Amino acid sequence: TNLFEQRRYAIILDMMQAHGRAFGSALEIGCAAGVFTGMLASRCGSLHVVDVMPAAIKRAAARLQDRGNITWEVSSVTDDFA
Repeated sequence: TNLFEQRRYAIILDMMQAHGRAFGSALEIGCAAGVFTGMLASRCGSLHVVDVMPAAIKRAAARLQDRGNITWEVSSVTDDFA
């Protein structure tokens, strides 16, 4: 990832840590290549990932296939609001 993305990930993870306790579950909307997904999965008991692009889910799931705490879903989170 580029420097901007690295900094953005660090800020989000710092905010999570400031929460002061482990997260039982989390939801990630839009996983792209799964870089942040791996970081997030390390900090919660279970992670559900939603992306509208099947290729993104396939790529990220392949990258993180050793993580047993991630579930994957190809879906649009905006369809219900249109």
